[in-house]
Amino acid sequence: MIDIGEITPRKISVAEPNWDEFWENESELNWFGRRLHSAQKRSMGRVFNDIGLPRNSKILDVGCGSGRSLHDLRSLGYTNSIGIDSSIKSIELCEKSGFMIDKDVFLMDATNTTFDDSEFELVLSQGLLEHFADFSPLVREMSRISGRYVLLSQPNHFSLYRKMVDYLRGTPADEYTDYEVSDYEQAFERAGFNLAQSFSINMHEQFVLLFKKVDQ
Repeated sequence: MIDIGEITPRKISVAEPNWDEFWENESELNWFGRRLHSAQKRSMGRVFNDIGLPRNSKILDVGCGSGRSLHDLRSLGYTNSIGIDSSIKSIELCEKSGFMIDKDVFLMDATNTTFDDSEFELVLSQGLLEHFADFSPLVREMSRISGRYVLLSQPNHFSLYRKMVDYLRGTPADEYTDYEVSDYEQAFERAGFNLAQSFSINMHEQFVLLFKKVDQ
């Protein structure tokens, strides 16, 4: 097993999220959320087009939440896509939006999945790693089950736009706000993946990071 070490954030204390409570109280996206979601979908399409990802590629959405990104994948033509989440409330929301439990979405710990090595062409995660003081177990598992690519969207708390958003709505209490691109890059490099593409979306509110398996 690859030892990628531990990630030590510079922020000392963050409230641990209660995901069942979070998804049970989930509401419709506000203007900021709709704007970001639209940018995330466009970024997926851009990356998939850049790398020539075949429509029949097997894709996993890690931390699928209410199923928005999984719906985006399907609308882009990637029907061989599934999602996992550790929250039963998340999975129930996905079911309400039209996905089938244990067919499209699965209740599963993202640090210890039941998938085979390199089972997926691409593993996707949007806004997940910043919630963990040590996200190395997630990186380790995502790298194990990806045969070629890992695609992340991560908040950029250093951008002026994100600072404005956090000022208006309050900085999320369950996010480590000091993570930079280099933190994710170093973690995936230790797991055998190099940063292949990096750009910002939605006025630099988020980083989009594509990692490619070494020698692939």
